[in-house]
Amino acid sequence: MAALCLAACGGGGGGEPAAQPAPAAESPPAPVSPTTPAPAPSSASVPPPAPSAGALAITGLAQQAQSNSSYRVASTQSGTVVITLPPSPAVGDTLGITGQSANRWRIAQNAGQSVSTENLPGNAVPGTTWSPRFGPGNWWWAASSADGNTLAAVANYGLIYTSADAGATWTPRASDQAWSSIAMSADGTRMVAAAYGIGIYTSADSGVTWAPHETGRNWVGAAISADGQRMAAVARFSRIFTSADGGQTWAARETERDWRAVASSADGMKLVAVAWGGQIYTSTDAGETWVPRESSRDWYRVTASADGNKLAAAEMGGQIYTSTDAGATWTPRFRAAVYNGIVSSADGNTLAVIGPSDTGTTDPYGQIYLSSDGGVTWSAHESSRSWRGIAVSADGNMLLAADYGGMLYTSRGNRTSTGTIGGITGGQNDSIQLQYIGNGQFKVTGSSAWPFAVE
Repeated sequence: MAALCLAACGGGGGGEPAAQPAPAAESPPAPVSPTTPAPAPSSASVPPPAPSAGALAITGLAQQAQSNSSYRVASTQSGTVVITLPPSPAVGDTLGITGQSANRWRIAQNAGQSVSTENLPGNAVPGTTWSPRFGPGNWWWAASSADGNTLAAVANYGLIYTSADAGATWTPRASDQAWSSIAMSADGTRMVAAAYGIGIYTSADSGVTWAPHETGRNWVGAAISADGQRMAAVARFSRIFTSADGGQTWAARETERDWRAVASSADGMKLVAVAWGGQIYTSTDAGETWVPRESSRDWYRVTASADGNKLAAAEMGGQIYTSTDAGATWTPRFRAAVYNGIVSSADGNTLAVIGPSDTGTTDPYGQIYLSSDGGVTWSAHESSRSWRGIAVSADGNMLLAADYGGMLYTSRGNRTSTGTIGGITGGQNDSIQLQYIGNGQFKVTGSSAWPFAVE
């Protein structure tokens, strides 16, 4: 698993939190039902799959699966049959399951495991379907752990909210503040949040408790290394601040500018920050020294890959710019627009932006745009809403988007959620074949009958 969940994994905030409660925003458009998944092939003309020769019968409601085995669900008991994946498979090991009785059945995962579902009927690529999760709220920024299971969102003049189950449930945290940014470590344990005009706050227990640091200043952006030890924060008309001890102490870096956002590599050594009416600045020594890059523009948001070599920056009212050489050179991408956030997967290939609203219009709403080729091409997703925060998992397959004054939305594709919260559910006449490909991941190599429920 890529070791990443930085500022690159969360972004948002259209403008900065006001020093007093913001006036009522224009009413967002009426909620639109999440996009319906592509219809799966009809199973009406397909005969029920025959269990593999020698398939072991499951007659109870629980089964610990063994590698290189096939099972047929033959239980007559009432309830869902839970089949747990092998805990220590070898690369190339296989598993087959066929539903024979009327029972529903579920493939359960162990910690650190997931299933690649590209070959499963009804699977959708990330961003295709979205589920409303929690709200409403004046959401401003969002963040994700590397596996996408731990999520966080901050509200302008509200609370911090966290989720430990990929967005299914949310818990209020911290106190009512003008929260402007949040970032978390790869495992979701350590977090750093910025409160506009108030201070920097850190958490070492997945957001349960928070400690204040560096009070005052108009904080607008924060970033964190994969292990949560190195942090960076920026404030408007102030300096860049860095920490090498999990936020306990901070050092002022660079000079005073109208800083708007900062992002970090996984090790925290490479940093990139952007200034409104200024340039893009990069550092390769954890923020001690900085090099100005690109031209002076109204830079607003920035993100980085895990190695810090692939960068993407959004200009307010301008284009998106990308770099593949740690910021030495930049290429303009996409169209001129108002972008409220930009995030990157660990490898830098998947990029997501919120907005945009067309430049020159008064329409505050926009869509979510995704790129799977590092920003070369883009596609529009979801409905037009007042998007103000977005986050992405390290592999780019789990997305969290925040609608200002509306709901938090999640989208997942191409895989199950990592760990025990993830799984695949089937039923009678459903059949699936899996193969272990390493790093805790199985892949679907074959299936038949109706689309499966992917968690």
